[in-house]
Amino acid sequence: MVVPDRAAGRCAGIDDAAAALSSSVGRGTARTTGTAAVLLAAAHPVLAALALAALVVVAATGAWQLLAAPVAWVVFGVVGSLVQPDTLPGRPVRPAEEPELAALLHDVAGQAGFRAPLSVRVVPDVEAALGPVRWRGTTAYVLLLGWPLLQGLAEDELTAVVAHELAHHRHARDRATRWLLSAREQLADSRADRVRVHHALADRLLLATRDDAWGPELAADQDSVRIAGADAAGRALVRTDLLRAAFALLADPWLDVLGEREQRPLDLYEAVSEALTDPYVVAGLRRALDDEALLSTTGDSHPPTATRLASVGRPAPELPLVRPLALRTGEEVRAWCTGQLVDPDATPVRLLDLPPEQRERPAAEAAAALAEATGAPDGGTALLRTLDAVDDGAWHQVALRLEPELRSAPPDVRELASRDVLAGCAAAVLWQVLVGGGWKRASSWRAGVLRSADGRTALTRDLLEDAITREDTQQVRGLVAEARREVA
Repeated sequence: MVVPDRAAGRCAGIDDAAAALSSSVGRGTARTTGTAAVLLAAAHPVLAALALAALVVVAATGAWQLLAAPVAWVVFGVVGSLVQPDTLPGRPVRPAEEPELAALLHDVAGQAGFRAPLSVRVVPDVEAALGPVRWRGTTAYVLLLGWPLLQGLAEDELTAVVAHELAHHRHARDRATRWLLSAREQLADSRADRVRVHHALADRLLLATRDDAWGPELAADQDSVRIAGADAAGRALVRTDLLRAAFALLADPWLDVLGEREQRPLDLYEAVSEALTDPYVVAGLRRALDDEALLSTTGDSHPPTATRLASVGRPAPELPLVRPLALRTGEEVRAWCTGQLVDPDATPVRLLDLPPEQRERPAAEAAAALAEATGAPDGGTALLRTLDAVDDGAWHQVALRLEPELRSAPPDVRELASRDVLAGCAAAVLWQVLVGGGWKRASSWRAGVLRSADGRTALTRDLLEDAITREDTQQVRGLVAEARREVA
């Protein structure tokens, strides 16, 4: 992309400032705390600016007592996010209730050299994390395990995940390092805020501290390999990615659609498991993960999965059928986790019993949105105008009209996010057009998979994504013309 001279000058100036700041980033506890402070200031520029303004005023007037209120405000706003909450997340799992899980944890802790008191809590999401808590005057640890991992990973894969998390006790245990990692995560999250530091400055600081975040993760992966084996560690990484994508791209949209109808699913986790048996679903999730891998990893707290797989020596592990660890209170835990994600007063339904269209947002909504964004009288005309915009290289404007918040997206994600917004909307309209031309649904769990009378398969979302990426709509136009001939 060509940058205008004036903009290039501003970017160069910001980059020089970022270089000066990031050059101060070093190793060791003494400099780690200072680095964390710089990251927090960049993550919370308003609070940092208020503190600096107060300091200037006080220095000019000599009224140092005036610093009390702004300093307290800054400390409350910045440090508040680092303070342990009063209520721990998740549902506790006691050894007497789950002796098999307790035995697995005991075995892994012994091999990892983990000697601190440890408790386990199950959370509803795809998550695994280890955190310190105060317990009886000493430091104990809580291991959070997501129910999707407990039911979706094989026993040796769960062992690998637990080994990785317990290894963090050894590789990122000091308070200064934890503060630095928390500050870095806050800065990465702030890149999507309306009031933020310039992306070039944020990216430079994140890049300068990337090894501080990635180093402990890669070291923990090696402990996972030592305890669970390279094959299990590799499979755990890939399977966890698939589960994370499944809940983001399937479960969350289902919850949104049902929530708008004041319904709640009784079988959310079972439905996700069933969907993952559909090869079209798995292919779509892998495609989404491949797209995600194309994004900049500057602000990520973990290395890319490909990097981690290479590190453990399993670049492309096979995924056999899962035999998870049997949990004696599994039904109770599953029901509790489901209850945390839904409105308890909503009408209960079963996703497995619903027709596919009732799990998805109506295509008519996408048609109306695309018609408004393109000024077209109907969805079909809107689709053709969208294809024209793609061929002309003007599709970004249509995407912005569909989702104005794309303007504030970080530069490294804006292009792909814009494509996803436009492709998702246009794919739903293409689905309408093809169904009107006699195509039939070919997947119960993935929207937009259609089959023609002569046996051809069309994946509308993939077709639109490829057309936008290549700025070549010939294949999509051919399908639209064919469907219209069938209607005529």
